[in-house]
Amino acid sequence: MSDESAVLVLTNPNDVTADLVVQKLHESKTPVLRCDLADFPTDIALEAHYEGRWTGVIKHGGREVDLAGIRGIYCRRPTQFRLPADMTDEEREFSSTEAQAGFTGVLMALPCRWINHPAAERIASYKPYQLRHAHASGLASPRSIITNDPTAARTFASEQVGQVIYKGIGRDFANGPVSTPTVRFVAPDEIDDSVRLTAHLFQEFVPKRHDIRLVVVGSQMFAVEIQANSPQAALDWRTDYDALTYRPAQVPDEIRAGVDQLMARLDLVFGVLDFVVAPDGRWYFLEINANGQWAWLPGIADAVACAIADELTAPSESG
Repeated sequence: MSDESAVLVLTNPNDVTADLVVQKLHESKTPVLRCDLADFPTDIALEAHYEGRWTGVIKHGGREVDLAGIRGIYCRRPTQFRLPADMTDEEREFSSTEAQAGFTGVLMALPCRWINHPAAERIASYKPYQLRHAHASGLASPRSIITNDPTAARTFASEQVGQVIYKGIGRDFANGPVSTPTVRFVAPDEIDDSVRLTAHLFQEFVPKRHDIRLVVVGSQMFAVEIQANSPQAALDWRTDYDALTYRPAQVPDEIRAGVDQLMARLDLVFGVLDFVVAPDGRWYFLEINANGQWAWLPGIADAVACAIADELTAPSESG
């Protein structure tokens, strides 16, 4: 069986968030091929020819998808290439590198709609890069320092009017399960020479009314206000989900304009942004996750799934 004008969903088999989008695609009668990078090369066959453009097929599970007919690619939570267990370490490294360059490389070259293109998503994962472009887009952010110099860190902390927090900056680059440091308060005299061992992010703490999680899909925005009802959640809501309450939020026009500009600067179709809203009502941008979670947010999951499905089947603007 050959599917034309199909959407390719790259994710692991247990991704319930992707299930919501696949359901919407099925409802619109859009052919969908769902597979994992781990399925290549053992369960996926690629045949790609180049003569000015890439043509050929992907074969998986008794189906064939025409490369030239792929309308969109939803890159959600794929896992690493699964290779034969009897390979040596050298063979495994070679095969994995070639699979990434070949299989993923062909997909990246297709002129279809991506959510999100891996090249854009990768660079957007760098928090310092995000903050630069957020500022250029007119979004306010907390004062920050990234350093491995404990003296510089102590000086920064002592110069702030209010409290200072430490937070991890690299969880998006982990190749497997990793214990990411939660946000915590730090005083200048708590900063010791262990700071020299790697890069550390320290920020001024912005007192807040509440947090905002903003999901962006193309030109659509879905905002949820997060109220924290415990001291732990008030500092970092990810640490105490049981203490959270939610309600829909309106996005101010100036924030909407800034987010639109930020998404364009980062070349992203989809993103999940975190803000804090200060007591005076000012929104402060914290970060954007180009592949953030959204299905757990009450009241918006169905609309977000519809928006993603619509984006994946929209006419491509690239050639």
